[in-house]
Amino acid sequence: MTTAAHASLQTRCSYCDTVLAVTAKQLQSDSGLLACSDCGKVFNAAWNLIDQVANPAQLAQPIDTVERSTVVPTPDLRPFKSRRVTGAGVRPEGGEAQPAPSATSEPPVWESFDVMLGGRSEPRLNATNPTEALTARPRQANTPTEGSGWAWPLAGILVACLALFTQVRFGLLEEIASVASARPALNALCRYTDCELPQTLTGPTIVVTHTSIDLHRHLPKALIVRIHLQNRSHSAQDYPALELTLNGRSGKVLGRRSYLPREFSVVDESVRIGGDRSAVVTLILAQPDPAASGFSARVVRS
Repeated sequence: MTTAAHASLQTRCSYCDTVLAVTAKQLQSDSGLLACSDCGKVFNAAWNLIDQVANPAQLAQPIDTVERSTVVPTPDLRPFKSRRVTGAGVRPEGGEAQPAPSATSEPPVWESFDVMLGGRSEPRLNATNPTEALTARPRQANTPTEGSGWAWPLAGILVACLALFTQVRFGLLEEIASVASARPALNALCRYTDCELPQTLTGPTIVVTHTSIDLHRHLPKALIVRIHLQNRSHSAQDYPALELTLNGRSGKVLGRRSYLPREFSVVDESVRIGGDRSAVVTLILAQPDPAASGFSARVVRS
């Protein structure tokens, strides 16, 4: 039995239908493009490979006797018949009407074909705008929006404002209230936050609110003077020195004397007047001037 010859790589020019020998190296280089030695045009040799294997139906005959012939398309020489276009489709004269193509019929897979010699057709890529694929920008990964970059700075500003409000409202209210220019703003703050604005400290922290005088029970000529002191601050303060002045009926000063804390029974220096608290200092005048009709007291050091 005669065996077929080994298959060789051959390609056919898609323009002039010339059969050319090609190697695997030529198919791998230049994306399979090859210039035809006959017509000189460049075609894709990988797309037009042919296999020179004998027809299996003719294997009983010697391979040398197999005639190799090229297929030549036979033109249609039949006489032209007129056709009429009707609503049912295209109908030739004396024949049945052929149904018209429906709108739902599937389009061909390849939108365009190049018909070559021998009735063969080679598919071509259909690109409406070839430069569009070259100029198109690659898709970028999802990036965060511009507004998200302001999230952390805004959060930091809010935290700073909250910390400043807490410090002013609970920690530094008294110190800031002592500044006259800051009191209007603090007044508005306390109106909305339900806080109490401290009183303005003009003058000494400890002041004399009122005084009283009584006769001594055991000493007929002695007088008991009680001086009421008020601490206007929120912190404890030491007892101050007091100045007592005796006045006559005409307002003339008859005598004046200063008393230190240890002279009105404040021996321990740790004893203090609490914040927003009042205290009473008692002085005993043994032999006051008989012409004295009144007296006044004031704080000389606080």
